[in-house]
Amino acid sequence: MVDSAVAGADLYGGVITIEPGATIPLHWHQRGEIQLVLDGSGVLLRPDGRATPVSRRSAVFSPAGREGAHGFRNTGRRPLAILFFYKAPGGSRPRFIALKPRSASR
Repeated sequence: MVDSAVAGADLYGGVITIEPGATIPLHWHQRGEIQLVLDGSGVLLRPDGRATPVSRRSAVFSPAGREGAHGFRNTGRRPLAILFFYKAPGGSRPRFIALKPRSASR
């Protein structure tokens, strides 16, 4: 949607579609990201284990860095469509950094 193919781009964005039952794992970026749910329903996953319900017209901001780690799970019957944008000089795609699970204390 918005990337380095667009002259003068300083954003990177698009729409991601998550099929029913599928999950985007916890991850973070070196830049803040805004996500707008266009259709479907699911949960926003947080690194502390919380899951916040999201549905059409939900807006989420994930700050840059590990503290802004996030993921999504589609809990509905229809695809979960999410519009996302990052500040991205030159329209370059920001790095996706998977959040490694913390080891359980015994």
